[in-house]
Amino acid sequence: MKYLSNIDLNKNELQNARLQNLAAAPASPVNGQVYYNSSENKFYGYANGKWLLISGVDSVSWGDIVNKPTTFPPATHNHDTAYLGKTAKAESAKVADSVVWSNVSGKPSTYTPPIASPTVLGGIKVGSNLSIDSNGVLSANDNPTSYIVKQEKFIATAGQTVFNLTKGKYRPGLGTLSIFLNGVKIANTVLEETSQTRFTLKAGLSEGDYLLAEYVELINITPYPIHANEHLPGGSDPIPEATTSKAGLMSSSDKSKLNGVASGANNYVHPSSHPASIITQDASNRFVTDSEKSTWNGKAAGNHNHGLASLSEKSYNSLTDKPSLGTAASKNTGVASGQVPLIGSDGKLDPTIMPAIAISDTFVVNSQTAMLALAAEVGDICVRTDLNKSFILKTTGASTLANWQELLTPSDKVQSVNGMTGAVTLNKSHVGLGNVDNVRQASKSEFDTHHGDNTRHITAAERSTWNARTRKYSVDIGDGSLTTIPVTHNLGSMDVTITIREKASPYNVVFADIQFVDNNKFNILFGTAPTSNQYRVTVVG
Repeated sequence: MKYLSNIDLNKNELQNARLQNLAAAPASPVNGQVYYNSSENKFYGYANGKWLLISGVDSVSWGDIVNKPTTFPPATHNHDTAYLGKTAKAESAKVADSVVWSNVSGKPSTYTPPIASPTVLGGIKVGSNLSIDSNGVLSANDNPTSYIVKQEKFIATAGQTVFNLTKGKYRPGLGTLSIFLNGVKIANTVLEETSQTRFTLKAGLSEGDYLLAEYVELINITPYPIHANEHLPGGSDPIPEATTSKAGLMSSSDKSKLNGVASGANNYVHPSSHPASIITQDASNRFVTDSEKSTWNGKAAGNHNHGLASLSEKSYNSLTDKPSLGTAASKNTGVASGQVPLIGSDGKLDPTIMPAIAISDTFVVNSQTAMLALAAEVGDICVRTDLNKSFILKTTGASTLANWQELLTPSDKVQSVNGMTGAVTLNKSHVGLGNVDNVRQASKSEFDTHHGDNTRHITAAERSTWNARTRKYSVDIGDGSLTTIPVTHNLGSMDVTITIREKASPYNVVFADIQFVDNNKFNILFGTAPTSNQYRVTVVG
């Protein structure tokens, strides 16, 4: 018997119950699952990916722990999530195989490590020739009072220019960084020392290039041994600024001025004018002479015109070289004989020239909506297959139902049979005899003779009533995702019997929570979503 949803006992006791007995742990467990191991005579519960022996106590004392470590980190180290070994009382007290550190009573609170030796593990101190960083990494060098030389290797990606040091740092501007590309040292002029842990090449490398960075890291010296400031203005030994007659340091203002001068520039003075010979002409830039300009200025504008009065010949027909416009050019417009007709404002020729011609179209549609959507004109016919009727558009505006006139047809004596029209075929269900068997009706005397006074004939109405009282609805359910599956049976009652069984052999009947929604619908609640059509539901009522 399988229950596919949770069972809520509403805080009532589960009495005389027994856990599942297995010789080995069940497969595919879930958190919270329990069972009794019959081969070990122990209770187990599944949590966080493993089976745990169910504990009867919450804590043990430090003295009860067997194989406990003789040393352990100070109390500042977090052991709340760490597990210790099996306790000495684990079997007799039926406690868990392991306990968390926070549940151990009587444990030491502090610890002073012994002095380390070649044979004893213990604490050490950082000596004068050693350095240790915030991560506890201990380092040493031959001359700790000055510097240490470090190297880092890089395999370049295509176009890579920026490289970051991860093992140390250097002091930019002191020449303490050397770069080797594919085993050959390159000049420092092709790179920029961006920061103490980064340098940038002026040109990108090819993919797979081998680059070695060798740098000097100063340690244990604060500040760094740099005395350049002593020689700058304001220092203890300043170098004077350069003049036009004496060498020295360049001032910041002179340096800014030089930065604004183009490379290779000299004391050049630009002339105030240039001869025409140094100008290069092209299709968009040409010189124009005074004579050419005067000729162009004397020409008329491209959009000039002449009035009729300025012409020597006043009539179009008297003009020489006039274009041939055809005979229509000399005709008047109008509707009289010999005139050129015009299209009216309605886009049509005058009816005196061309009378209206009625051309009727016939359309076949299956609904009123389709008829009103037709691009029909007055006189067009529409055949409605849904009504077996025809209509004619009597007035402009096919989208208005009142503009359509039904065409009359001769009346027939029989319009319908039992509410049906067309070619009608009757059967017993059409006249209320659907539940009547096709057998010969015995006479009352025959009936009474064979069946006695306690048996009588069942009428069709009684049979229909009894059949309506017991109805059935079946459906397959499950889609692999829904855990709440609605079922609509339309039996009109909540007084129904519901059965859920497996679709595949052995066709076990299963149980799940059922919530009635109304007289025609209920929901089935599963703890895990059934697979596609895994179960079949039958409703009888």
